Amino acid sequence: MIKAFFFDLDGVIRIWDEDYIPQAEATLGLPAGAFGEVAFAKELLNQVTTGRLTWEEWQVETGRRLQKIHPELDVAEMIRLWNEAPARLNEEVMAFVRRLRREAPVSIITNGTSRLPVELRQLGIEDEFDYIFNTSDLGVNKPDPEVYRMITKRVGVDLTESFFVDDLVENVEAAAALGMRAHLYREPASLRRDLHEAGFAV
Repeated sequence: MIKAFFFDLDGVIRIWDEDYIPQAEATLGLPAGAFGEVAFAKELLNQVTTGRLTWEEWQVETGRRLQKIHPELDVAEMIRLWNEAPARLNEEVMAFVRRLRREAPVSIITNGTSRLPVELRQLGIEDEFDYIFNTSDLGVNKPDPEVYRMITKRVGVDLTESFFVDDLVENVEAAAALGMRAHLYREPASLRRDLHEAGFAV
């Protein structure tokens, strides 16, 4: 029996404008893909999503690394554009969240940064969840099995009593390997079907 729900943030609840980064790179005079290759390099991303770097330190370090490759880069402008990246709320999934909260605790579990509280306020959802789990606070990120053990323990449920939703295969596979009911999010309709099969009408 499912007694708690855990939702990823990015790609599930928050949807980014996919065209923005290429447009920003063009504005900054960077080759296509240059920003993402540096900012989201696994080693650097792991530091910011486990709390070893703050959001601001991540931006500065990304700018430093990019400027070594592209000396003409205006780092201040890069940071400004980064901070203004547009995102929207996935209203269909949020409707599911609101209905599910009537029956069981619903949490966010995100490989987030120190800026997460600001981002949740900007989206207007800081009070829409029973628990907010930010890996930069936990000190370990998905798909490390310890993340799933920590969050279910804090909510007071077993792994096998938990429904986990994420858009990354590796995170879903890690949750499923521990016995969680794990859903690979692609669109609301398939999530609705899986929730129905678990006994929840949304």
